[in-house]
Amino acid sequence: EHHGPPWNTFAHPTDDGDNGDIHVQFRLIEADTNKLITRKCRFHAHETVGTLFKFAQIKSGAGPRHFELRCGYPPKPLWPLVDLTLNEAKLHGESIQMKFV
Repeated sequence: EHHGPPWNTFAHPTDDGDNGDIHVQFRLIEADTNKLITRKCRFHAHETVGTLFKFAQIKSGAGPRHFELRCGYPPKPLWPLVDLTLNEAKLHGESIQMKFV
């Protein structure tokens, strides 16, 4: 069963740039080493949640591996929110965790 986005659908994120206005903290897993990476990032509020999936795919080196992104407590999957903007999804200040499935 597929739990993540199509791999070529989303635009590139604003990675740690000064123009972003939504701040999130990512907990990514490097695909080749399974090492946990924690990274604070900024995105534009009008970008979609799908942008976060593309960012996670690029930064973790996941390639075609399937993964989930979750946030909140208890952690809830972000995939159902993929078409919402980051502002609509209320993700400012959230910690987002990546999990390979």
